[in-house]
Amino acid sequence: MKSSWTALLEISLGLGQSLDSTVVFRRVLDGLSLLISYDVGTILLKEGDWLKVAAHRGFKRSIVDLDLKFEIERHPRLKKALAARAPVRFLDPMEPDPFDDLVEGADLLTGKVHSCMAAPMLLGLEPIGLITVDSLEEGVYQAEQEELLWFFGSFAALAIHHARLIGSLEESRRLLEEQNQNLRSNLSRNNGNELIGSSQKMSFLKQSIEVIATSIAPVLITGPTGCGKEMVARAIHEKSARKDKPLIYVNCAAIPESLAESELFGHVKGAFTGALGERRGKFDLADGATLFLDEVGELPLQIQASLLRVLQEGEIQRVGSDSTKKVDVRILSATNRDLLDMIEKGLFRRDLYHRLAVLSVTVPSLDERKEDLEELATHFLKKLTDRLGKKYELSPDLLLDLKRRSWPGGVRELFHYLESLATWAKALGHENLSPKQGERAIKSQNLVSDCPDETMKLWIELGFKEATRNFQKKLAESALKQCQNNQSQAARLLGLDPGNFHRKLSELQKP
Repeated sequence: MKSSWTALLEISLGLGQSLDSTVVFRRVLDGLSLLISYDVGTILLKEGDWLKVAAHRGFKRSIVDLDLKFEIERHPRLKKALAARAPVRFLDPMEPDPFDDLVEGADLLTGKVHSCMAAPMLLGLEPIGLITVDSLEEGVYQAEQEELLWFFGSFAALAIHHARLIGSLEESRRLLEEQNQNLRSNLSRNNGNELIGSSQKMSFLKQSIEVIATSIAPVLITGPTGCGKEMVARAIHEKSARKDKPLIYVNCAAIPESLAESELFGHVKGAFTGALGERRGKFDLADGATLFLDEVGELPLQIQASLLRVLQEGEIQRVGSDSTKKVDVRILSATNRDLLDMIEKGLFRRDLYHRLAVLSVTVPSLDERKEDLEELATHFLKKLTDRLGKKYELSPDLLLDLKRRSWPGGVRELFHYLESLATWAKALGHENLSPKQGERAIKSQNLVSDCPDETMKLWIELGFKEATRNFQKKLAESALKQCQNNQSQAARLLGLDPGNFHRKLSELQKP
């Protein structure tokens, strides 16, 4: 058997080779076995009124994978050792031991261990757990072995302390990254997507937001796709007393059902396969702030029940944890679905609906407020000017065309339509936007998407600038051919100013 000093040196060196407390605990027990003979050795961590087995050697194979923990009040030996400030040897073989019937090779008749020694693991003066050794023989442990157990208990306590520090730093890093992602998401969503419009419906919506923002009650935001529900949620948050705290965003439609509870409420290490560490959920991150549940109508019924419990009790429970935590979260939710119809069909809980819709607001569709089209389109074209580096104005004929159209995709569809027109207009050298050019741009887009692969490869080989120039040249030549080389008619056919067409033609004809 190695000397005490040699074994202690090996253990101390081994501690520095891993940041995983589980690995360190195993090394502590392995090193301890070199100096103290035992049939079972354990490291137990204090969790409230319980001691949980964090590492062990010598338990029966049938219970190795069980999640073992012991209620402190029901086990006098554990309670006594935890209250001590030094190792404790238990000399009475008749006194019940918590590991009776758990040790591999225990007496078949009694199932009892016969020698036991335990040392509290202290951080400062606070006991955080125990390190124990048990033997099936009587009178194995003497006073001189208490000091060794004390040393090893101190090693284990340091390992726990380091693991907690590292875990705290890792959680802080993850939290900071998540907050940065939320900030980046907030910035990208706020980039030019303000609530724009002066129509009667929009004025009423803005007045409603002012009133709703003064409350902390849950708000349900309804409206068709693309109408700006998320912007309404952001406006409510930014006008509320919680505006200095983050708005935590959750896309309920994008969360896999199997991970939904973990995503919303968090989980503890080992809660499920792949849970390698603790994770804070969205509700925890939004404590003291605002949580926005987008597409809330997509939540599965099982998750709806869990969400209802949180709203009723004001507390969360991480997946795999026995403890709960109070949270102060304001809930904003949004959906484009008819939740009342879903309730009738058994797809949405009526009690959850009433919890979410304490206050409600409906965002009008773009088709319901077409008088805002000019203001919206002007704003979007300014935004596209910054993005494309080319300024386009809203012409009267384009505005008339926008008002004639239906916008089932809402404000989002309007922006994408204008972006498509501006992008193609720039590529084709158009100076202005018009409905006619817009239709041609869309046709051109379809033409390009239907272009044979071999032709597209040739264009790519030419490079964007040269391929665009060749396309413009072919387009101009085709228009001239249709108009018997009349440049004014060809310009009108292409929707261009004759002077601009003549100038462009001269540029394209240069070698």
